[in-house]
Amino acid sequence: LNNLSGDSRRATISAARYKVAQAARQVTEEGVQLHGGVGMMEDLPIGHHLMRTQCLAMALGDTDSNLRTFANTRDALDA
Repeated sequence: LNNLSGDSRRATISAARYKVAQAARQVTEEGVQLHGGVGMMEDLPIGHHLMRTQCLAMALGDTDSNLRTFANTRDALDA
């Protein structure tokens, strides 16, 4: 990342955040699905992970906002 310009760095970070958020959401949702309704309880680790994933999405931007940032930054680089 140190070798990239500001817009390239922003695009790379947004792409990474998008993929991580997408993977985390898929894994936690599938974990809850495997455990059924019990997976939503805070007593099981998967319930905690689901809530943590949602909190991180709010703090760091959800998949839509990161994808939008990536697209806008890539458009600026292509112009």
